[in-house]
Amino acid sequence: MPPFVSVVVPLFNSANFVEHSLNSVLGLDYPRDCYELVMVDDGSTDDTNARVSYLLEGSDVQWALISQENRGAAAARNAGLELAKGEWIQFLDSDDLIHPQKFKIQLARIPSLDSAMVYSPYDRMQQGVRGKSITPSMGDEPLISLITTEGFVPTGSQLYRKESLVAVGGFNEAMRLVEDVNLNLRLVERGYKLTLIESESALFTYVDRSDSTSKADHLDFSRSCVKNAKFVQTYFSLRRGDLGRDLVDASCDVYRQALCNYSKLGRDEYWNLRLMIEELDPNWRQIDYPYWRWFLGDYLFERIRYLKRASA
Repeated sequence: MPPFVSVVVPLFNSANFVEHSLNSVLGLDYPRDCYELVMVDDGSTDDTNARVSYLLEGSDVQWALISQENRGAAAARNAGLELAKGEWIQFLDSDDLIHPQKFKIQLARIPSLDSAMVYSPYDRMQQGVRGKSITPSMGDEPLISLITTEGFVPTGSQLYRKESLVAVGGFNEAMRLVEDVNLNLRLVERGYKLTLIESESALFTYVDRSDSTSKADHLDFSRSCVKNAKFVQTYFSLRRGDLGRDLVDASCDVYRQALCNYSKLGRDEYWNLRLMIEELDPNWRQIDYPYWRWFLGDYLFERIRYLKRASA
């Protein structure tokens, strides 16, 4: 009998787009008695609950819907993980899509693998248009790859072994963004394997919405990326005593990208981050002009506003 899978879907004000995600789950080419749908409403203020109940009424797939106060996607996924009965866990955001063959292709390889998580190629959809299939590149050092753009693996592309998730405590609920990367970092730190399962086409579609949380809060997104990079640096420093060139380059890339958003926090925070880069790479002295322009422009704007208020 095929392994039992729990599809965990966090919901927040998802009434206008959740139908497509649920239809992709209901359209899975996988035995109906071998998977369930566990949804956690994270304090929605629209009619998400009513919409979900209507869409799933009479469905032959096992499903459950619970509600909680708004605590973020990480907390919602953890709540779903607690309820989940599956040996394997599929996390799916309420606007993303699963390919009908995803479970069949990924789980067919599971018996020969000793992995806590498997992942496969995915594609992005922007304004209703699908892009080309993307295969994440983990390289020889997954801890470093996970904090790079090339190593980005969308949550829905993955399939997790439940016992591994429980062993590392699930998602870090203190993180509102990039918590999925943090989870994978902690799995690797504990010695668990993350394995790519190839497929001819994308097995998951990441729907890129302009009002997504990561785009709405650039500052929190940058803070979370910086936190993950520091996590990897600490691991290498304690376990290996040396960061190595690859990690220095990857960390500096994360910090440089964060500089633009950190400039809005004030001079101290901006310079602290810049000093971190210079400590990692003493040769890095010439900041790209756009970063200076961003910081200087922001600083001058605040200075002019202050002078206007003082003279009023």
